This record gives sequence, C-alpha cells and structure tokens, in this order.
Amino acid sequence: MFYMKIKSYKNKYFFFALLLASLFLATSGCSRDNQLIAAPLGNITALENLADGYNKIESSYPSNKVSLPPSQKREFIGRVFSAAGYDYTLTLLSMSSAQLDAKNKNQKDLAELLLVPTVGLSTSALADIYSDEELEAFLKLKKTF
Repeated sequence: MFYMKIKSYKNKYFFFALLLASLFLATSGCSRDNQLIAAPLGNITALENLADGYNKIESSYPSNKVSLPPSQKREFIGRVFSAAGYDYTLTLLSMSSAQLDAKNKNQKDLAELLLVPTVGLSTSALADIYSDEELEAFLKLKKTF
C-alpha cells in the first residue's frame, strides 16, 4: 500500500491532510448539483417547468390559493419554484435587477408568478414576510408590470 511506504510522520500528516481535502472537495462538488438557481428571464422552457411545478404542488394546497395567508402563499410559490428546479428568491432578485420589457409576454408571465404572494396585500403586510431587498424587488416588478 502507498500509505505504508510513507516513512516520516510529516509526510503521513501531509498525506492525510491531502486525502481529507480531496474528500471534502469531492463531497462539496456533489452538493452543487442540488442547488437551485434563478429561473432564466423570458425563457419559455423555464415557464413550462414552472407550470409543471405548479401542477405538482397545487394538489397539496386548497383549491383557492387567494384565501391562503400571506406566509402560506409565499411557501406555496417557493415550493412551485423548487419543484421546477429554481429558487424563488433568487429569481425575484434576479428579475428585479434585470433589464425588463413590459411588452415581453414571457417576462410578464414570470413576474405574475413571482407576484402571486403579494396580491391583495399592503406594503406593510408584505414587510412581515419579506426582507427589505425582496420588498424593493416586488415594488419594481409591480411598477413595471
């Protein structure tokens, strides 16, 4: 065995450190595959994935999503995005910082989905469930779309 041929203690510790570092890098690289990303802006495939995610998740919620409390609306939409392989908050922040075109139907559809939890709520009510940065993003999307 290679390990048994190492003669000095310094070399053995270096070998173990190298082995542990390799193991750490290998396992952390695997976890990146499971990380969610922002939905691509204006991408029809992303919208189709979100529609599929919506259909998967909606059966576990009441039929009338409008009657849900704000925190549950946010949870519902977050689960829809996760089911589609996207992150709700990253998508919201990404879209609000992008060059938006109010006439682009795909952008409008994505914005409407992002804004579902805000329907019928005042800005002060939104502040209870969203961070300042997210609230600012909502306001920009509402203004544009």
